[in-house]
Amino acid sequence: MDVDIGGALETTPGVTEETLDRVDNRVSVAHESISTGRRDQAHGYAALNLPSRTDPEAIYRAVDQFDDPEAIVTVGIGGSALGAATITRALGGSPDAYFLDNVDPARTRTLLDSLPLARTVVHVVSKSGTTVETLSNFLVVREAMDTAGVDWRERMIVTTGSEGNLRRLADRHDLPALDVPDSVPGRYTALSSVGLVPAALQGHDLEAILQGGRDVAAGLTGSLFDCPAYAYGAVSYALAQRGARSNVLMPYAEALETFAEWYGQLWAESLGKDALGQTPIRALGATDQHSQLQLYRAGPRDKLVTLVRPRERENIPIPETELDGLSYLGGTSLGAVLDAEFEATEASLAAAERPSVRIEIDRVDDRSIGQLVYGMEAACILYGELAGVETFTQPAVEWGKRAARGLLGGGDFSEADQVANRRALVVSGTEPADNDDQNQDPNQWDSLQRRSRLSEKIDNLCPRWLADGPIPEISPLRAPSRQLCPWSDTRTEVSQLLNGRVAYHFVMGTSFDAGRGLRASVRFGQAVLVVIGAYVVASALTVPLTSLAVDGGLVMTDTPAHQILQTVVQFVGFGIAVGGFLLITDDWELVGYNRPRGREALLIAGGVIALLAVQFGMVSLAGMVGVEPAENQALVPGQENPEYFLYMIAVSVVVVGPAEELLFRGVVQGLLRRVLGATGAIVSAAGLFGLIHLLAVQGTSGQLVLYVAVATLLGGVLGYLYERTANIAVPALAHGGYNACLFGIQYATAVGIIWATDRSALDIGATSLGGPIHRLHGWVNCLGVKPRGTRPALSVEAWSTTGAVGLGSKRRSLWVTDGQLMSEDAREKTGSFLVTHADETSAVLRNVADGEIHTLGSNPGVDPDDVVEGTVASQPPMEVTWELVELESRRRVPIEQSREPPTSHEQEIAADQPVGEITRTDRAGDGQLHVLTVPEDGTEQAVEDVLSDREMTLSRAARIGVSRVEIRSTPGIVSVRYMP
Repeated sequence: MDVDIGGALETTPGVTEETLDRVDNRVSVAHESISTGRRDQAHGYAALNLPSRTDPEAIYRAVDQFDDPEAIVTVGIGGSALGAATITRALGGSPDAYFLDNVDPARTRTLLDSLPLARTVVHVVSKSGTTVETLSNFLVVREAMDTAGVDWRERMIVTTGSEGNLRRLADRHDLPALDVPDSVPGRYTALSSVGLVPAALQGHDLEAILQGGRDVAAGLTGSLFDCPAYAYGAVSYALAQRGARSNVLMPYAEALETFAEWYGQLWAESLGKDALGQTPIRALGATDQHSQLQLYRAGPRDKLVTLVRPRERENIPIPETELDGLSYLGGTSLGAVLDAEFEATEASLAAAERPSVRIEIDRVDDRSIGQLVYGMEAACILYGELAGVETFTQPAVEWGKRAARGLLGGGDFSEADQVANRRALVVSGTEPADNDDQNQDPNQWDSLQRRSRLSEKIDNLCPRWLADGPIPEISPLRAPSRQLCPWSDTRTEVSQLLNGRVAYHFVMGTSFDAGRGLRASVRFGQAVLVVIGAYVVASALTVPLTSLAVDGGLVMTDTPAHQILQTVVQFVGFGIAVGGFLLITDDWELVGYNRPRGREALLIAGGVIALLAVQFGMVSLAGMVGVEPAENQALVPGQENPEYFLYMIAVSVVVVGPAEELLFRGVVQGLLRRVLGATGAIVSAAGLFGLIHLLAVQGTSGQLVLYVAVATLLGGVLGYLYERTANIAVPALAHGGYNACLFGIQYATAVGIIWATDRSALDIGATSLGGPIHRLHGWVNCLGVKPRGTRPALSVEAWSTTGAVGLGSKRRSLWVTDGQLMSEDAREKTGSFLVTHADETSAVLRNVADGEIHTLGSNPGVDPDDVVEGTVASQPPMEVTWELVELESRRRVPIEQSREPPTSHEQEIAADQPVGEITRTDRAGDGQLHVLTVPEDGTEQAVEDVLSDREMTLSRAARIGVSRVEIRSTPGIVSVRYMP
């Protein structure tokens, strides 16, 4: 088996070779885990040992007693049948093999009527001996044989576990019995007696099939680049992480069509857990080129297409024809046409930049089918290791099995009770059937009577004036369509009765409008109570937890760490309150979540931009009419210590955004949507969102109105994102990203990286979405939460009312390096520093090595653009500002624009690189050369850009240790020369 993963490179979604290198490091670790599991015969991993542990002679001996059967019927379901079906249908042969793997009575009856039962071998497979579908079909087949006068004991072979119903049956009647391998889930048993009995009856070479598995097993190594099976599993995983949520398996050989069905079970049941995994889709080439390929090539970019083919296949020549338009087919073959279709599909996907993987086997024969089955099993197990899922469990499947057994009276299973809670919304075009008890199954009639009794309770519990006339008697054959009482979504007795079991109807008319209005009022009241509850929980947690942190010496009061801890605890409290509400109401449908992919990522970015645009636009308009924003208490800690803003960037993304969006978009908007529709819910939730943020600020009435208006509009943007995507992660990330941008700008302004000419837009933004709760009113004060007093903000130069970051003469640049925050113990720092800002009372120094900012409490005599060699130390007691405690040297690095053209060497460098590229190289002596190739008409602008970005240029010069910077240019070339 060979795997070509080139079709997954540079596609959308897709992977790069660098990505594969990173994934390969994890493959090595996963391989070690898989190898350990195989060595220990651990559950699931033992499947990879089957080619060496399965005894083909034991299988042959078990089937030898059946002389020349005319048919084989395997009775099983899922892994108990699909593996055997894959092998027998791929290899073909006689006698014909049939599979009773469903309990459809029409299918079962048709098959049994068509079979020569006296010459049929029945293979019953169930490891537990309790599988409902398998045992039901077994009993039907046994009765059919008895009716036909056939001794079923002579025509049956069993594969089962060491205990259970089938094992006892085999022992009692002396049936040939084989063992289901221990520690191997059913979907991984194809290369055991479970999957090989029908192949043995057809006379296939079991040893060759197992040898194919051993071939692949021998090639399992710690690198995806050396192991085809791991290559497929790793690339599938990597693509799934990038948005390929579906995996289409498309074999170009009808003999492998059932292999695609087996793969579907393997992939879905193994990997579909914890909201992870890929959805397997079965297709057949070339048939589905004429249907499904349209979607795969032009539909959503969320699929990987896996193309499978044999290199060698049986051929049927296509005869010559007298039709000119078909002459190209004459002399070729059907196999050649199928291969051409294969290549065309692959090329079509590549042209559309859709990912595909090619899997090839030598031919469809015993050995190759063993390779293919084992290879997919190994790939699936590796995928599970990389994704961190429980690959060998199937809890959802087991849940359904227990529910079915309970409904059939096979035991007391709580899952069966949950069937009564199923929600339904039936739209029927026919009248309900007569409920005459003579026409009903006794169990169904009991259920109908229970429903009738429930309807009487509902009549008593719900006021009839909500409907026009009495509530009609409930039809037991109709499913529920809507909540009857407006408060029934709280877990009252009414909701217990109406939770998906009973149909109920309003008489639609004018009187229904009053009921709808009441329900809307109740919903809104409920939403308000949830919000208040969230603030109560947050406040109740904040006081004791922050007090514990202070008492334990973890933080000091009135420090940035204390403020950040308060913020984190408050919004974690939001999350706890929301989780508690959803848990109590069991209404998880309110919150839709999945990992953002593709266009949703673009919506998040667009959402951040829209939020910032609304923010600055509203404040700018307000400034034009003389309305200033309310005083913002959230900024005080950062104005005293700018590092506070850096920490708040992370807190905004990880805690604040998700918590507030879960509350206001997930719960509040979700509740209101049910009665007001999407638009009404967005507007109402945004209004509540704006009003509640009054708790974070204080000011005049005009200032507060502006603040609420801005927050409401921002809430509307987030509400639209949620309704557009039904994914709470989208507004949560947009919310967090917006806050992060504002806090980032606040930090850059506070330390002098940029110079703002209007701070009002920044100030209002930092708390309009998720600022800390500094003031809670009377209902909070009763909990002992003391409001913080108002402290004056840092004095800054006069702000204009443009609502934007200024671009005046004091602006140096708008860039932030990946600076490293200084630890508690690092009180001094020695190195080279660039003076980015200086006045009579202070100066700001940037460490040119790591970008760290040091604000000096006084000016030791430095000027902007100076390069200082020395040591800075934090100033006690607050250690917020710094001082220059040792000055080794101070120099100026001039930036000069030369009239000379770039040297011939620099022009040669430029000639070898495309427009827009830059080459950095060391000079023959000390220093560096930076050669940039630009459009000829953009040369002057490029020089101007270098001159205007003095801070970056000077920082680099200081790092290199040069004394001056010279800029040369000629049309199409700019060279920046860092000279000693």
